Amino acid sequence: MSPTLNDGTVLAARRAVEDCRNRLGPEILAYKGEFVNSHLGSIRSAPIYFLGLDPGPIPDFPNLEAQTVGQDIEALLAGAPHKYRAEQWGKGRQSDLQDQVPEAIRRVLSLLDGRLVDLDEAYEIPISNLCFKRYWNEIAGSKARYIDLARRCWMAHLRLLDVIRPVAIVALGTGQRTSAAAFFEAQAREDGLFSRTHVFQGGAARKYEVAVQGTPTPVLCFPHFSRGRGIPPTEVLEWAVGQVAHSAGG
Repeated sequence: MSPTLNDGTVLAARRAVEDCRNRLGPEILAYKGEFVNSHLGSIRSAPIYFLGLDPGPIPDFPNLEAQTVGQDIEALLAGAPHKYRAEQWGKGRQSDLQDQVPEAIRRVLSLLDGRLVDLDEAYEIPISNLCFKRYWNEIAGSKARYIDLARRCWMAHLRLLDVIRPVAIVALGTGQRTSAAAFFEAQAREDGLFSRTHVFQGGAARKYEVAVQGTPTPVLCFPHFSRGRGIPPTEVLEWAVGQVAHSAGG
């Protein structure tokens, strides 16, 4: 069942997004990129926060206008629809990610809640990317530069997390150079929480903990779906959700 939005919920979402705009500053706002993929109403209390790696390079998505991060924020505040439902990212067709991400969210929610969650609920989960800038592969050869960009974007994510307060963050990318795992490993070390890291067989998933408003919060990292792997198998998702329960239990 989709959440009921009230004026207070929407106002809190708007304030958070406006604060993010101030935190990001003119340089990042001027980058070609995207801020949030879901709609404004999704920025409210939710069990998980889903992060892709980045918006992807323009040549991969020829049907999308090359807008800036700042323009995307203005569109979000003006009531832009959910990108996974309203846009076509591929050449005249939906991208596989537009099906895979909501379905992966649905499966994780079902495991967390112990009930069958439908896709409509999955679409109400807040979705963004760790890095807001397109063409991130320009810096793919430099782990330090990538983590620096991710850290600057993380300041905005932390403001959204003030509102969302999830039990876990779900992120894509398990590589050790330019991925969600590379950033969250560095952040876990900075937050003094690296000892709580766990890795599933062969690196099929990684669990970190990072500080969100001073509270250790699980981050579940899976291989990026677009690398031909698709949604992780059930045993991997079950392991990851089990790590959330383990974190909650101390």
